[in-house]
Amino acid sequence: MNLDYLLRSTKIKKIVGKTKNVKIDYITVNSREKHKNMLYIAQSGSNVDGHSFVDEAIINGAVALVVEHELPHYKFPQIVVENSRIAVATIASQFYGNPKDKLKFIGITGTNGKTSCALFISQILNSVGYNTATFGTLGIYANGKHEKSNLTTPDPIFFHKTLSKLVKDNIKYIVMEVSAHSIALEKVCNINFEVGILTNITQDHLDYFLNMKNYASTKLKWINSSNVKHAVVNADDNLIKNGIERKSNTLFFGLSGKNDIKCFDIVKDVNGSCFNLSLFQKVVKAKINLVGEFNIYNVMAVVGCSHLLGLNLNVIISSLEKLKAPIGRFNVIKLTNNKIVVVDFAHTPDSLEKVLKSAREVCKGELISLFGCGGDRDRTKRAIMGEISENLADFTIITSDNPRFEKPEEILNEIESGMKTHNYLKISDRKIAINKALSMLKPNDIVVISGKGGELYQDINGIKIPYNDFEEVEKFKKFLIDKK
Repeated sequence: MNLDYLLRSTKIKKIVGKTKNVKIDYITVNSREKHKNMLYIAQSGSNVDGHSFVDEAIINGAVALVVEHELPHYKFPQIVVENSRIAVATIASQFYGNPKDKLKFIGITGTNGKTSCALFISQILNSVGYNTATFGTLGIYANGKHEKSNLTTPDPIFFHKTLSKLVKDNIKYIVMEVSAHSIALEKVCNINFEVGILTNITQDHLDYFLNMKNYASTKLKWINSSNVKHAVVNADDNLIKNGIERKSNTLFFGLSGKNDIKCFDIVKDVNGSCFNLSLFQKVVKAKINLVGEFNIYNVMAVVGCSHLLGLNLNVIISSLEKLKAPIGRFNVIKLTNNKIVVVDFAHTPDSLEKVLKSAREVCKGELISLFGCGGDRDRTKRAIMGEISENLADFTIITSDNPRFEKPEEILNEIESGMKTHNYLKISDRKIAINKALSMLKPNDIVVISGKGGELYQDINGIKIPYNDFEEVEKFKKFLIDKK
């Protein structure tokens, strides 16, 4: 592809050297990649600066550079831009034929609920005949195929390359999680969303955003932007309610106040919930096979999105009962004698509180909470989560999550600092901790295993060791059967 053509949509401050007749066969932000006729885009980061690796990129095949400031002594063409992260998004789209213009996008941001909402919307759209693909924490799903992804929102080059394949596969809708990091790093700056959903804003990622003001403003920046045609937002969340720009194209949902979408007369049990749902004051009865008040909030968001996409309300309601929870999102496993195990991804104070409250509402015996906190992440939430678990559960087992490069015992000690009673155990080995929790169960008790959900590894000292909470529960079940 000709370099001049590739730069058509890119805002350029200055061009150094000649770009005419420069052939580009490959684009990258990674100087270690090797390819002929390569365009290297240098990104400034918080830890490393891509401009420092230009020499390596040239050795590996770069014939032109995109930079944020002119680099002296280089004969190669330099395209100087204000923000190379915005540039990589526009260049990647152009390189792969602008597939975004042939697709419709639905984006979900928020601290919690992104994965569930994305998969619920995709399930509803699929049920009415639309081909969809979902991008998120659990990877990429399209046409019955699953592809793993290391990031909630993919980096632009991989993202637009994938979009070009999905266009060829006749996908119409892209339903994607939009993380706060991806907004801050301009990953979706050139994507126009038919509908944007903001589920909630609670504490998370303060290791990156430093404070809640920065974190909240990042999510609000996206939902308020011109890139989002229609918005569906949680009116019960004060940070959202006080920060949202009230446009005519915004729908509000919640359990309190006068909202466009509202649920009431809610009846819950361990198998799901029944309730009345109001959409613009038209009331219909609804049922979901999903547990927890947080899932009722997710459903309200999904109903609002489906309505904005033009789906009939009766079609939407009939689809709700068929919704299946994502892996690791309040998945209920029934043991003998009405003993219940819940596996959930909850890893923030708000999500842990919601999961434990939801379990408490349907628990007829005692509630046991098992959780940990990830290493090398926001340390301020650890004591808070310890306090939450102590207040909501009858007994708590603190264990390891993904310790990364921290010592598990030190993480457990920080969680423990938020606890005032002695109604807990510290067991750093997660397998042993789960077996202990399960062995404590009495008839009608519930144990909530939080933090990892469907993850297939534990990140310990930079090594991802195969591990899965569900497998540990299944091993215990098999042990009970064999024991009989």
